[in-house]
Amino acid sequence: MEKTIDQIRSEYSEEGKGFCSCFTETIWSKVNCLQRLKTVGRERSNVFKKVREALSDDLKKFTDKSVTPRASVKAFNKFKELGLGSIFEQNWNTIGSIKVMKALAEKGRNIFHHEHLQPHSEYIDSVLIKCTASHHVYCALKDYPGVCWILKSEDKEITALKFRSKRIVAGGWQEVYKIAGIEVLSIFDSNFKF
Repeated sequence: MEKTIDQIRSEYSEEGKGFCSCFTETIWSKVNCLQRLKTVGRERSNVFKKVREALSDDLKKFTDKSVTPRASVKAFNKFKELGLGSIFEQNWNTIGSIKVMKALAEKGRNIFHHEHLQPHSEYIDSVLIKCTASHHVYCALKDYPGVCWILKSEDKEITALKFRSKRIVAGGWQEVYKIAGIEVLSIFDSNFKF
């Protein structure tokens, strides 16, 4: 039985609370280490590089929830055509499933892109590195926009417009998507229905 939009919203909200709490201290520890290394001029050291990589990995795992809260209209409609349920219930792992591959006659990852709305490197450099306490990291994680399902063709458009890794200077992900002509649906839109 397919879940209702309210069930999906609830699942995402509950999981999000747990994820923020779980990841806050480990991310704060890495941010704090990077800040100390930067203070003593060691931002080119191997330790700095490895800790930053680990921080980026943590941020990737933080966004790897069982519900993806946003999808482009085109990705939503393409997935709906397949008759496999809701794209919002898919994540990076499930989109590559046999079920999706059979419906598409190719790998789901060749069609759909699990887009991080805020590039990790930019988020680390512009937001997380400025945190001065674990509570600030918690708030930054709560504010992180997460991921969105888009089509590979839409991802290519974002890249062609040179927004692959820089979005804050462009006014944030919403402005980038507007420029790229990508309309987004969210499970949190009050008028959204399947």
